[in-house]
Amino acid sequence: MPGPVPDSADYGKELRRLVTRVPRSPEHAQQRVRAALLLGRVLVGRSRPAEAETVLAAALDSGVAVPLTEHISAVHTRVTNMAWSLRRIEEASDLLDRTIAAVGAERAGVLHGTRVMIAVTLDRLHEAVALGDRALDMDSPDIGLAQAVVPTVAFARAELGDPAGGLELLDRYQEASDDWDTEALLLANSVSARCTSLLGHLRPAAAALDSVHRYDPGHGRPVLLQALLDRCRLLRMLGQPQQAVALLRGAIASETAHAYPVASAWPLAQLAGALAESGNHAEALRTLVEVRSMRGEVVASPITEDEIDYENALLIAHTGDHSAAAAQAVTLAERAAAAGRTVRAATALLLAARLTEGAAVRYQHQALLRAARATGGLIAVFADYTEALTDGDGATLTEASRRLADMGALPLASEAAAQAARAYRASGQFGKSRKSLAACQELLRGCSTMLPPWLEEDGRHERDSASLTPREQEVAALAAAGMSNRDIAGRLVVSVRTVENHLHRIYHKLGITARNELKRGLEKLIGRPRDGERMPSLRLLGATSEHVA
Repeated sequence: MPGPVPDSADYGKELRRLVTRVPRSPEHAQQRVRAALLLGRVLVGRSRPAEAETVLAAALDSGVAVPLTEHISAVHTRVTNMAWSLRRIEEASDLLDRTIAAVGAERAGVLHGTRVMIAVTLDRLHEAVALGDRALDMDSPDIGLAQAVVPTVAFARAELGDPAGGLELLDRYQEASDDWDTEALLLANSVSARCTSLLGHLRPAAAALDSVHRYDPGHGRPVLLQALLDRCRLLRMLGQPQQAVALLRGAIASETAHAYPVASAWPLAQLAGALAESGNHAEALRTLVEVRSMRGEVVASPITEDEIDYENALLIAHTGDHSAAAAQAVTLAERAAAAGRTVRAATALLLAARLTEGAAVRYQHQALLRAARATGGLIAVFADYTEALTDGDGATLTEASRRLADMGALPLASEAAAQAARAYRASGQFGKSRKSLAACQELLRGCSTMLPPWLEEDGRHERDSASLTPREQEVAALAAAGMSNRDIAGRLVVSVRTVENHLHRIYHKLGITARNELKRGLEKLIGRPRDGERMPSLRLLGATSEHVA
């Protein structure tokens, strides 16, 4: 009974007939329960979580004994359905703990992996590592246990600032992984690439992810969606945001892009960030509106929420409000640091420092910077880069630029070189300043990006777009895309009168008098797509959120 379940309406109907036709006599009880457990799996696969929970709960609580493998498989299905489809994650966690205690840790198998994933989703990464290590320390863990636990524990180690430990764990099981399921093996390869990139080997990591082309066709982990998100993140770091945009568009349009626990809003948020880095700020704003409308549709994972918040801060920075973006980035860094997620915390803190030349982080986050240096690789460079911005240290900024360039992170390397030039100029070292500017220009020629707007302005006041509030920017972007006031109100969950009031203020600030001038006024304010980079309107604008993934 364990294994793939046929995905057809006829199969589900036949199971229903079987469940209802089997006599209710005691001698047929096991047959009825086994059929019900299989029906529950079919209902989960057909995206009918409430019905599935009713069927699975009744069968599992019936007290009728079934083969252990079928019982564990059914509990796994019920727990994942409760946690990610019904958003009853704490209840699912309690059920999981009770089941493992009842059957015994040595016989719980795949449930250990489910337990580790729930701990990760709840942002209990240290607990996830401890649970996983304990399960793997049992005598000769079987294939199902290893493939369920190893990739997730390696991911948790990397997020906690130990990518070397994550890679070592994956390497330990590399030979045994030849017998893993395809999805588990691909997830392991994705996590391995993530660890490799954090250790500073961006190009090999991106190459490893280039071979991932398909999505998990079931309703389990979106193994390849996660891999694609990692690949797009690396493409952006390597200076290829347009390629990331194309890949993310394909993922969002794909009917096979499932969400577990990667919320549908996560790829959209990354698309918004990639669009901003490509210079397409108006569409990035429209995409961000879609992201906000989708948040809360699935279980809230702090890791996912922080990924989305980072892209939000980045987009705000690209559209001109640097101080607000820096404040959001600092809040995000502190939240991630409190949970022990050194990688996200250090990345967010660096964004805040880049926007304010270190003023937003001066002398306040030394413990985080020490933890980031202990991580090594890319994150250690981020820590040095952050501190150099705080100190206005041209020499350390130059060294950070060199190290980032060696790793392949050309956009950040060019930005560090430009900031080194600024620091040298401020200290009267004009020759070194000119040399750093030349290095910056050479690095930019190696990628398809430009310096971000907070450096292009080079000391001027924040752009006038900061005079539009974030909500006004969203309304302007949606109206410029052709949406009616009523449609905008529905998308933003406000009244039509509120939209009209926003537009009145927007017209005044942009100095325009008609709706057909909005697009031109908005592009003048926040920037227009660079030549050759104009994108078609986002398909999602005319669709409700359930059509996204």
